[in-house]
Amino acid sequence: MLHKNYYACFGCRKVFARRAYWEPIETDYIDHRGRKKARKGHRPHAKATCAECGGHLYVMGRRFKAPKRNDVTTWRKIERLRLSGVRFGYGRIPLKAWEVEAYLQKRDQQARKSEGERLLDNIKRKSGE
Repeated sequence: MLHKNYYACFGCRKVFARRAYWEPIETDYIDHRGRKKARKGHRPHAKATCAECGGHLYVMGRRFKAPKRNDVTTWRKIERLRLSGVRFGYGRIPLKAWEVEAYLQKRDQQARKSEGERLLDNIKRKSGE
């Protein structure tokens, strides 16, 4: 399936909308019986280069809204978020300086939690505790 993704170059602060090409991959995994299997799948092709400066283009997602080119501080925050692994899709992404650091710390804490701890947090949040 082909759809348009936004790609950003942080060197010249430009955004390009391009069709996302998916390249085939194979990964090995162990099934429930302990046998090694090969899983075929696809991932976005990430070898895009900027037409302006020749730098690396980062996949930003389908819903990325770019700031103005002369807004350097916002571009730096977006670069920090993207290099930390954040994709711009659904949900609110913080762009105030103090929010960016708090957001990344909270995201790292969530990533370190086990599946059971995340489930308990969801139950507590839904029950209103």
